[in-house]
Amino acid sequence: MTNDEGAAVSDGSYQQPQQPATPAPPGRPARNLLISLLVAAIMLLLGIVIGLLIANANSGSESAPAGGDTPAATAGATPSAEPTFTEEEVQEVLELIRAQPRRDAEDPYAVGEVDAPVVLIEYADYRCSFCGKWALETKPGLMEQVEDGTLRIEWRDFPVFGNESVDLAVAARAAAQQGLFWEYNEAIFTYQFEENNQDFTAEALTALAERVGVPDLEAFAADLGSEELRAEVQAEFDASLSLLGQASTPQFLINDQYVGGALPLEDFQAVIEQELGKL
Repeated sequence: MTNDEGAAVSDGSYQQPQQPATPAPPGRPARNLLISLLVAAIMLLLGIVIGLLIANANSGSESAPAGGDTPAATAGATPSAEPTFTEEEVQEVLELIRAQPRRDAEDPYAVGEVDAPVVLIEYADYRCSFCGKWALETKPGLMEQVEDGTLRIEWRDFPVFGNESVDLAVAARAAAQQGLFWEYNEAIFTYQFEENNQDFTAEALTALAERVGVPDLEAFAADLGSEELRAEVQAEFDASLSLLGQASTPQFLINDQYVGGALPLEDFQAVIEQELGKL
């Protein structure tokens, strides 16, 4: 189904763990109230300042519903009025973006030189049609810059559409165990959005692994049930939601700039050129 902005929505059962409340020390209610307000303000900034103040709205993205039992149930609603932020507050948000882990030379979910001047981080869901559009239509146009050392692309699992999204993320990580993450990543999107397949059983996912050349299919099938890989997906989801504040996909960080949605290739190239111009 679609929301009011025409973005497709889905429901699922992938839960974000709830954090227990920390009891306030006795006798210091005013200070604790101030701390609580500051924490709430930071989380609000993460959810809206990036999108409102660092370019590009979320056109071309899919959002999980604000209710139900998907991770989006914990995400804040989009505000109806644009707030005003000080330059200091904007810089705080940018510092949070810059602090995100990136440039790990051993990262199997990244492609491109570790010291490339521009890093594009993609937050995506395998069941998201806009993520598929970006992977199959836009990303190929950026690969020349990956190959010449200008651009590095890093994947982040952001499974906002439920259990099938998680299963596919685990399957891609199982392929990564055998050095074929990006091949399997592309195959998942091709399988769904070009070949119109919706069979996500273990047998179908293993057949897809065979198609891309995963050598040890028995190990792959065993990894589909790996609680460790599933925990990795959960941890990456939690980290991504804490940063982005909204359960919609795809979303991107290109160095310090935010891009929301599967925008045309030219838009991504323009941002990359802007970042290169800062060097």
